[in-house]
Parts: sequence; structure tokens; C-alpha cells
Amino acid sequence: MATEPRLTPAPLEGLLFDPSPETELRSALEALATRMRRAVDVAIVAFVVVDEIDTVPSVLGMSIAPDADPTGALFETLSADAELLGLFAEATDTAAVVNWPRLVEEPRVLDRLTQLTEAGHNAARVRRLLNGASAVAVPLGTPNTPRLGAVALISLDPRQPTDTRLVERLTEVAPRLALTVRNHQWRDRNRRSRLIHEAVVEGSPNGIIITDLRGRVTTVNQAASTIFGVDLSLIVGHRLSDVIGQLTPAIARPADFGATTVALHESDETRSDEVETVAGRMLERHSAPIVDTSGAPLGRVEMLIDVTPHRQALIEAQRLATEAARLRLEEDRRAQEETALARAAHMMASALTLSDIHEHLLDQAAELSGSDAGAVLVVDAHGEIQPAATRGFSDEATGQMVLAAGDPFVARVIAGRRSFICNDADAERRAGRSIPAADHVQSFVQLPLALGERVYGVLWVTSRRLRAFGARELRLLGELGRHAEAAIQNALQFEQERHIAATLQYALLPDDLPVVPGLSMAALYRAAAGSRVGGDFYGAWSLPGGQVGVVVGDVSGKGAEAAGVTAMVRYMVEGMSMREADPGRLLSDLGDLIHHRLPEASLVTVLLMVIDADRAGFSWSSAGHVPALLLDGAGKVLALEDPGPPCGAFPG
Repeated sequence: MATEPRLTPAPLEGLLFDPSPETELRSALEALATRMRRAVDVAIVAFVVVDEIDTVPSVLGMSIAPDADPTGALFETLSADAELLGLFAEATDTAAVVNWPRLVEEPRVLDRLTQLTEAGHNAARVRRLLNGASAVAVPLGTPNTPRLGAVALISLDPRQPTDTRLVERLTEVAPRLALTVRNHQWRDRNRRSRLIHEAVVEGSPNGIIITDLRGRVTTVNQAASTIFGVDLSLIVGHRLSDVIGQLTPAIARPADFGATTVALHESDETRSDEVETVAGRMLERHSAPIVDTSGAPLGRVEMLIDVTPHRQALIEAQRLATEAARLRLEEDRRAQEETALARAAHMMASALTLSDIHEHLLDQAAELSGSDAGAVLVVDAHGEIQPAATRGFSDEATGQMVLAAGDPFVARVIAGRRSFICNDADAERRAGRSIPAADHVQSFVQLPLALGERVYGVLWVTSRRLRAFGARELRLLGELGRHAEAAIQNALQFEQERHIAATLQYALLPDDLPVVPGLSMAALYRAAAGSRVGGDFYGAWSLPGGQVGVVVGDVSGKGAEAAGVTAMVRYMVEGMSMREADPGRLLSDLGDLIHHRLPEASLVTVLLMVIDADRAGFSWSSAGHVPALLLDGAGKVLALEDPGPPCGAFPG
């Protein structure tokens, strides 16, 4: 290793503050340590600095004379720890100058050498090098940073120990040394801050433009160049107002953007707005002044954030939310429509007459379609179309509904068995079509009501509004019409069965009552209001012995089937009475005869009475029927009770 010529000690003041190109703290302190070592002619000079953040001391500058450590063992050992054999620890802990005239005999040094040996360092060689060495350490501090660190000097030559004179020289320059260390520390911090600032600005995905107090551009990152589509590094150093034209070509409204940007950079206002590019990108711009700790202005920063993906995501989320709401409303409306259709179907199915069905049909058609008026037109046996029910029409409009089968619209609906919708009746009238002008009808729908192969009629709903009906209304009216068709079919079948049963029933009732001297007879038959034709019957006839037979009965059930059983029972009673005049035996024999002939779950009740006018008496028997009432001359009423079981219910 090369040796360094020994120099005559020089004044420290002339060496501490020599200009140095070093700006990094460690390099600057190493250069300072080298100058000090040469100035005072010692083997080792080292600086320890306490870190400002975690307060951990670190050896940041050390200089060892080349001839003092030819193997490098001393440098390796001393660089392994910030303690420097305990000198720094004692100087910083006591905040006082430390002078060790015999370094190797100090307890702290012995402890440190032991620790270094345990850590794997060549402490024995270090011990030999330190034999006869002396050392001094001076704490460093400033009024604002009293525990800044320390500087230590080690002499390995016993002939040149670190004496009192050297301590005085170090103590005298210690404040200036501390100031030098502190200045380099600030320079190092500023350099790190600048590098961090540059890394943050350049690494930001947002466009950043910074100007100084004179409006000159000092910083522009790559993201800003990407946003504006030009290399903005060329505008650094220029006034923003002079180069604003290089930014505006990429902006959708360049004049407004340029004027606003220049005005902001000449003010102390904080502002946020949005900027749209010609490519359709949306930018959020945040512009704010830069001030120091006292509030004095330093410049201005402008940040451009591309929020296009977020805006698109928000628009898409809003679209999805709107669509979901629309689907929910549609689902709710469908549910309400299904409920209304089910209610309409039930009401029409429960109706027993065509007129009731027509009224329900018009009510529900108005509710489901929002129509102003409606009518049910029925094709009669002669092919003419007559209004069977109307709702909301004026008398004039109702009169116009008596149409011939050749009416162009209705005829097309009936012939084609297909619905027709018109949303501009005036246009049809101008085309020469026959449309009633009454009630100012502007829109209408006509739907066929078919019963199998035959068209029963037409459902016609109208509105005074143009384009009042669409696919939804046509669908709902179509479903409503199908429910109406089923109800009409059932009503027609019921009317037919009712007519047949009524014909049978009234045919079974006697036309005339027998004329018997001394006996007055009268009969009244009246069906319950609104009830279907049932199995009630009565009869009166003359018997071979001159008596009169009277029967009143009821067959369970309604319709033609009940009428058939009625006929069987009535004629069997009358026929059997020609041979058997005793009411009890006759009904007993009748029960045996009809037991196996009655439909399942049918019941027959019969009251049979034989009146003998000559003897002014009667005999009777009841098979489960309502008791007859006997009224005597004094007005007293006697119920002929104690009936037997229904006729035919039990054999024997």
C-alpha cells in the first residue's frame, strides 16, 4: 500500500471550508476527514453523525493514513460499527471532550475488542496496531441540533500523542465543524428531497405542470406530455403564457382552456374543473398555489387526472342501475297485469249471464289499456253487428255502432280473426276509410272474440289520444279477450242447459189440477231468483177410488240431469198410485225401485198425500221432505212432521 508523506501540522481553519465538489453527505465528510488528518498529522480521523429520523449514530466519514493500516484490518474493524472503539459513545453520551492517552488500556476499548472478536473480526491484529496509540473525541452540535454527532482523532505514533494542545485546537474549531456537517446534512437532505420529488412527479400517472413566481415552467412530467400529445419538456424555462398554444391543440375547447390556464397561473386561487380532449377523454384539473411555511408564494402546480375510465364506469353503473330499475318496474307491472288479468278472468268466469260478462270485459279493458271508451259488438244470427254493451260513448257514437257486416275494419277483424290497431284515425278518414267521427276518436283497437270456428263478436276500445295503443296494450287486451271467450262459451252453454232444463221442468209440471166436488185446489211454482233450473216438482191427479193424489218433491242437483230424475220419480209415483193407494207402502216400493237408478250422490225427497173429499180426510207419508202445513178453519197451523229417510237412499 502506498505511503503518504508526513506533513507539518497546518491551521485547521484554513482547511475546513475549502470548496468541495462533493454534495453527498458521506463523500463530503470523508473528504473533510482526509483534510483534517493531514492538517493535524494523525493516523485516523472519523466523523459520526446521528440520523435525524431514527437518532441512530452512523460513521459517515473516515480517513486512515495508508501507512497506518497496510493490511486493511484496522479499517475493516473500525468501519464495522459506529462506536469507533467507544470514543463516539463516550463523547456523545457525556457531551464532553474525551482524551485517551493510552487507548488500548481503556475499559471501553477492551470491551469493544472483545465484542469484535466474538463478531469474527481480527481484533488481535487491531490490538497490536493500537499498542501505544492515543485518541481524542470532540462532540459536535448546534443550537438547534445539540446532539449532531462527534469527530474522533487517533494517533498510532507514541511519539505524537493526542495532547492537550490538539484538544484545544479541536475544541476551538468544533462549532465550525458542526456547522460544516450540518450544512452538508442539509445539502444531502435537499438532494434526497429533490430526487424524491422528481421520482414522485415523473412516476405519477397524472399530468403535472409546475411554474415559478414569474410564471415560468419549472417541471413537466411525461404523463402531461402523453395527455397533450407533445413533448412538453421543451417548454421548461419558458413562461406558460408564451407556450400555452402548444397545449391547446389536444383540448376540445382550446380558447377557453388557454385563457383559464393563464389566468389561474397568474392568481393565487385554488380551483378544480373538467377538461375534455378532442379524443373524447375527460380530465379533472386541479390547480393550486405553492407556498412556503410562512405562506409566501413560491409558484403554482397544476394536476391533470384522466378520469375517463372512472367516468365510463360510472356511466355504465348508472346505465345498469337504470336498466335494473326498469326491469324491476317492468316485473312489478307484469305482476300487476297478471293479477289484474287473473281477477278479470275470475270475475268473468263467475258471471252467469252474457250481459255481466260484457260489463266485466269493458271494465277490465279500460283498466288495462287506459282507454276512454269501449264496446262489445256481437254478430247476430243475420250477420249484423250490434252493440251488446258500451262504456264511455256518447249516444251519437253508440248509434253509429249499428254497422253492417261489410264495414271495412270490423269485417276485416271478423274475416281474418286478427286484431287491428289504429293510432291515427284522422289519417284513415282522409284515406276514405269508414271510421265514426263522433267522440273525436283518434286511436282504437278491435279484437275478435271467437268461439271455436265462429266469431262471436268484436271488442272495441278507443282513445281521444293519438298513438294511445301499442304492443303492450294489444297483448293485454288479447289475453283479456281469451279469458272473455272462455267465459262467454261457458255462459252460452249454461244458457243452453238452463233452457233445456227449464223446458223439461216446466213440461213436467201439470197443466191443470183435477176438479173434485167439495175440494178447492190451487198451485204456484216459482224458481228461486237467479238460481239454475233444479229438480223441484209437484203434481195432483184423480185416483180410481175417487180420491185425489198430491205429490211434492225435490231432486238434488241442477240442470238437465236433475230434470230427468224428476220426470222419472213423478211419473212412477203417479203410475204406482193406480194400484197402491196407501202413501207409506207406495213410497217404500218407490224407494226400492229407484235405489239403483239414481245418479251417484243424488237424493230424492217426496211428500205423498191421498185426499178423500167424501170422507173429509187424508193420509200422507213423507220421505225426507219439508213438512207440509195443515191450516184448520180456526186458523191454527199444524206441521205434518216425522218424515222418513229420503226416497231411494236405503233399500228396503
